[in-house]
Amino acid sequence: MLSRSVRLTIGALCSALLTAECIPISQAQDLTAEATDPVDVIWFPNPPYALNEKGIPAGFEIDLWRMIAESRQIPYRIRKADSFEDLLAAISSNQADLAISGVLINENRSKAFRFSFPTASSDLKIYTVNNEEPTAVKLLRVLLSREVLLIFLGLILIACIFALPVWMMERHRPDLADEQKRHQLVLILQKTLLLSTDHTKRTKTRLISIASLFARVLLTAYFASYILKVASSEQLTKKQNLIEEINFETLKDTTFAAIPGYI
Repeated sequence: MLSRSVRLTIGALCSALLTAECIPISQAQDLTAEATDPVDVIWFPNPPYALNEKGIPAGFEIDLWRMIAESRQIPYRIRKADSFEDLLAAISSNQADLAISGVLINENRSKAFRFSFPTASSDLKIYTVNNEEPTAVKLLRVLLSREVLLIFLGLILIACIFALPVWMMERHRPDLADEQKRHQLVLILQKTLLLSTDHTKRTKTRLISIASLFARVLLTAYFASYILKVASSEQLTKKQNLIEEINFETLKDTTFAAIPGYI
């Protein structure tokens, strides 16, 4: 026979155990009852995942949910959200059980919502306005640059320093004696600029022509180095303009175009 105090203690423990076992059972009964109720589905258009075809929800995610619901015989109600924000708010406030749309899965949302397995992956692309000058403007800028003007000046100096002395020495040749002075000068100038030596007959004029050849080679090398410098600087500028890392400092002065209402 147990004392009264011991019987009271055992009775209290039995009551506590009975209460502890009843809570899960009652919750399971509620969950079973809720499982028979239609699932409240909310969706928002975001082609091709969810779209509105003459008032009827369609799209990849909609079709996928219908296939799951029909195969598992899950009753559901579906309604359209007025905005993407309303869709998230309905899920957050338990006004809907399931949301269907093209939703970006990130770390913060994964803490607040339970997502299904991703059905698509996407990449972020940034498009900027091309402020590059037209090719004609670039060419004009190159032609009017100081380096190109120096090249033209070098051609004039070659004509004055080398072509004129050759003309003065060769103009009395029999094959040139009958020609006008202007024709003789143009011919000698043409031969000099074309790096030709067949217009010279004397040793001195041939040496002058050889010297003009070296001058032309130096001028050509200078012009080639300038063109390479322009091309390399343009390539370097393009590389520097590439956004290597997406952060606030690189994007603060950038304007973006996006589809309103989608995230």
